[in-house]
Amino acid sequence: MIKAVIFDLGKVVVDFDLNKAWNGFARFTDIPASQMEGIVYETSDREVLKYGTSKKTDTLAKYNTNRISSEEFYKWMCERLRLKNMSFAEFSRAWGDIFTVNQPVSDLVNRLSENRYALVALSDTNPIQMEQIERIIPVTMRLFKGRIVTSYKVGSMKPNEKNYLEAIAVAKAKPGECVYVDDRSKYVEPAARLGMYGVHYDWDNEAKRDELLINDLRKLGVRC
Repeated sequence: MIKAVIFDLGKVVVDFDLNKAWNGFARFTDIPASQMEGIVYETSDREVLKYGTSKKTDTLAKYNTNRISSEEFYKWMCERLRLKNMSFAEFSRAWGDIFTVNQPVSDLVNRLSENRYALVALSDTNPIQMEQIERIIPVTMRLFKGRIVTSYKVGSMKPNEKNYLEAIAVAKAKPGECVYVDDRSKYVEPAARLGMYGVHYDWDNEAKRDELLINDLRKLGVRC
């Protein structure tokens, strides 16, 4: 019997577009917005750039795991992108203002809450961007009732088991009573190894992704 549904946030509950950040920074530097992605992520690997971080030892990963502060990350970005006269507030606004609600999944979260499932958010993110997510979907985020597990609070990122185990703990459920939903199948697999049910939300299949998600949940007996 499923008691908890655990959601990744980016490309599941919310969409994000990093081009908004690069365009926001472009007013403060001579570096073209089109070149910033590879400079910040220190790579040209398309798989890394598609999802925003290498998950290894890049500077953003250090920020996402609380090994450097928001202020330290801001200073590094100013140096990396040659940002001139950009205040911390302006930087935070540009770095955070990249999200839009994914309404079908937001609506699903609401229905699951009404059906009394414990809802958990499990996300690799940082304080600036988490603050913005909570600002754009405050009603949805309140439905998680504080059960928000972030990489910067845990100190590690998926696929580290520690993150999944923390999500199970805050759900106050057994692994076999939890479903984990993520847009990346490689992060669904570790959840399944821990005994959770894993559901891949196929973000790239725009026409059918929401229908498939609901069907997969219903197959597990989730009322949605």
